Amino acid sequence: MEELKWKFFHRLFRPKQPNGQDARRCYWDNAEQHSKDKFVRMMLVDGCFIVELLRELKHNNFQCAPSVQRWMLPTLRRDLIMLENQFPLFVLQKLFELTKRSEESSTCLEQLALCFFNPLLQSQRGVRAVNAQGIQNRLHFLDLFRHSILPFPINLSQGLKTSKTSDSSNAAEEGIDMVRSMTELMEAGVVIEKAVNCPPLDVSSEGRWLKVPPLYIDDHKGTLFRNMVAYEQCHPKCKPYVTSYLFFFDGLVNSAEDEGFIHHKGVLPHCLGSNKEVAKLLNGLCKEIAMDGRESYLCKVVHDMNTYCNGSYAWFRAGLVHHYFRSWVVGISTLGAIIVVYLSLIQTGFVHL
Repeated sequence: MEELKWKFFHRLFRPKQPNGQDARRCYWDNAEQHSKDKFVRMMLVDGCFIVELLRELKHNNFQCAPSVQRWMLPTLRRDLIMLENQFPLFVLQKLFELTKRSEESSTCLEQLALCFFNPLLQSQRGVRAVNAQGIQNRLHFLDLFRHSILPFPINLSQGLKTSKTSDSSNAAEEGIDMVRSMTELMEAGVVIEKAVNCPPLDVSSEGRWLKVPPLYIDDHKGTLFRNMVAYEQCHPKCKPYVTSYLFFFDGLVNSAEDEGFIHHKGVLPHCLGSNKEVAKLLNGLCKEIAMDGRESYLCKVVHDMNTYCNGSYAWFRAGLVHHYFRSWVVGISTLGAIIVVYLSLIQTGFVHL
């Protein structure tokens, strides 16, 4: 790719240095392994490559870029979202502004980036507009993309909107460690429903209804979510919203049977070959990660589901379904036994008459 990077660089402009010191501070070791000239050169060449790649993709409706092979795009998308490959966004913005053309007066680099990374979630919705405050506070592409999939605008100083509800304290104490599996929820009468026209993380509940936006599972989802979790765990000011979301699914899907229920509802379609592989992937994303349930934005959803399941009707229904109607074989046997008992009672009644 080095030859192509230089081609894009020379296409744009003669070398103009961004603020090297500010860029160095974005890296944990202040990029001390590189000399000043080598570091600035790397920033310029790699930055110009990214900016020009996004431009080419925009001109081709993000379907292809003439300068790269079609098979390269998924690999580039995956590599550019990895935490260790993040590039300071303010450097890219500076390069984009310095090389902006007249027809790009209304074009925003952040929107180009979101269009480029959107296929990582197989989302059919349009790219949500990012407010000016959010754009100014984004550090890099991973931070920007993570911010774009959150379910609502979040004020980090005030917390989530669910924290103001009357039962938020109970929900916070319960945390997200008590997520019941999909099998248990369905036995109790909980109905899972595919949510539409909403951000991917916008999980909600109402009574016994659980609404979950669809998430398409493929070979790249592990890379995407692991890097988001790593970013949330490493950055001191980053709230663990994606981590909470994955912990929720980790509890919801404990087996191939759980995944089969959710897949049937259109919530977790996949191309991994088997439901068992999906369950294995989801159960491994948060492995060895400590999570405080009180930080979860889904604690109220978990609390609502558990409150419903602990009700007398749901408890009785869950026991009945689990022991007598868990499968069609057991259900037919149970129904046959009921018929036999009923006929025996009728026969006994006729004998006494």
